[in-house]
Amino acid sequence: MGREFTDPARSLDDLAALVRIRASLAARVRSGLGGGAWTGAGESHWLVVPDLRALVESRPAFGVGFFGQTREHVDHGQILDLEGELVGRAPLFPGLLAYYNVRFATSQWGESRPLRDTRRVGARAVRPGAPGRARAYG
Repeated sequence: MGREFTDPARSLDDLAALVRIRASLAARVRSGLGGGAWTGAGESHWLVVPDLRALVESRPAFGVGFFGQTREHVDHGQILDLEGELVGRAPLFPGLLAYYNVRFATSQWGESRPLRDTRRVGARAVRPGAPGRARAYG
């Protein structure tokens, strides 16, 4: 059985992941790169930016983040497949400014979704079928 969804003992790790994601996203935007998938320094990155100008200029913006740790006894192939599906659909989500997921070298996962309007992008629209996959995962 996995740990509780919101484990206060992980809050500092999650906040550090968010800071790294934010800094990496800002560096990509400053360099004019909107999206893609890349690896480096033991990390894997997936980034979708449907409209770079909207990401830079949208104010106010809201954010949703998810964090977790890989589990040694689990095949992460299902999660990677889900990421691929999500990255392919992300440009179609109303209000989405960016979708950024990172698998860090520390075995931590971090995801950030800056949004124009939190009422327009729901979890079910973003990850249909994810609850069933999550049960199989952990």
